Amino acid sequence: MADYRILDALDTKNSFEISSREINKYKQSRLMCKIDFKKDRPKAFRENNLSVLAINNGNYKIARTDPFLDLKAVKKKKPEKSFELPRNFISLQANNITSESKALDAAKLSGMLDYLCKEKTELTIRGREYCQDFDFYLADINDNKIEYNVSGVQIEVDGGYENSESIVLIEAKMGLTDDMNIRQLLYPHMSYQKKYKKKIATYLMFYEVGGYFHFIPFEVIEQRCILDFKRYRIFSLNQQVQERCKFSDIKNIDLAADLTDRNIPFPQANSFEIVLTTFYKLAEKDSITKEKMFLEHDISLRQWDYYSNVLLWMQLVEKNEDGAKQKVYSLTERGKRLINLSEKERIFEMAKIIFSNEVVNLFLNTDNPNIPKDLLIRNKINPEADTFPRRMNTVKSWKRFFKEVLK
Repeated sequence: MADYRILDALDTKNSFEISSREINKYKQSRLMCKIDFKKDRPKAFRENNLSVLAINNGNYKIARTDPFLDLKAVKKKKPEKSFELPRNFISLQANNITSESKALDAAKLSGMLDYLCKEKTELTIRGREYCQDFDFYLADINDNKIEYNVSGVQIEVDGGYENSESIVLIEAKMGLTDDMNIRQLLYPHMSYQKKYKKKIATYLMFYEVGGYFHFIPFEVIEQRCILDFKRYRIFSLNQQVQERCKFSDIKNIDLAADLTDRNIPFPQANSFEIVLTTFYKLAEKDSITKEKMFLEHDISLRQWDYYSNVLLWMQLVEKNEDGAKQKVYSLTERGKRLINLSEKERIFEMAKIIFSNEVVNLFLNTDNPNIPKDLLIRNKINPEADTFPRRMNTVKSWKRFFKEVLK
């Protein structure tokens, strides 16, 4: 895209507007401009402190701004209150929350949302629509105020609720993350402020394995976007205790050469929560391409390769070609069996698959095992490669996750 001399334009005007038609000459704009996480910025954006945000349907603004919210303050800690689902409900189980919509429904049915909002609150908004016209500002790296005039951009609300005092918008996520694009919270918040006279209360909600719900209020104060961690709250949803699903039970597991696929690259994906989320997203579809998964969910193309490979390696997912010769992913029979288990049983079965691998199994009793070279060769692991430490760190990270969840 050097033809447009974007950096020169930024030096004189501080921002540059470009259409999807112009971007499509090089790559699909819908893929190029969907940057949900800071680490997913293209190299040129990272090196030049660039960002891109939609300003209307088919047009984008590039500037030297930082449109990402820092979420490192979201921590695992003791919940302030515990809730239960009504016992006469059987179609939604506290121990089988596998999607954002299930997490939101559980929060509503258990009374968690009413408690958060301090009064009875009902679901009134869910899905996609085009936004109202609104303006906002972000400061660039030189402290210039960059104005964004937004009109007719598609927005999506995971859950919108109403009570006598306010409309409550919730952006729901499965699993914790270090940061996220401000667009997902800011655009619905500003649009509904224009659309309705009632107060708009916006929350970012994370569902964490084990039945934990994190709620962080989002506000726009004097043109500054703020996550109010002083009002950050954590609740839990009571899950049925499964005594047999303990990490200590895995220590005696037998090695099984057929449970993991040695033809798939050995895992290099530290967050097992993202492995779970990717598995859950795939379970919602009969089959899906990588590109469609990227467009519909908060996952980058690069991240998808790492985490889908884990599921292929565990033989929970298979990759085939559809009629259009596109690579599509779908659950295997083993994957379909696991998705129907409770959360803790599912994670326990996944741990058994992983630790049945002869390399991973060596980490059960130590974090620094002496791995025989023939085991590495059989599992296509090169101990001299730059990726070797990262692959071993993946195993250590997963071990910590399983010990915590299956304690």
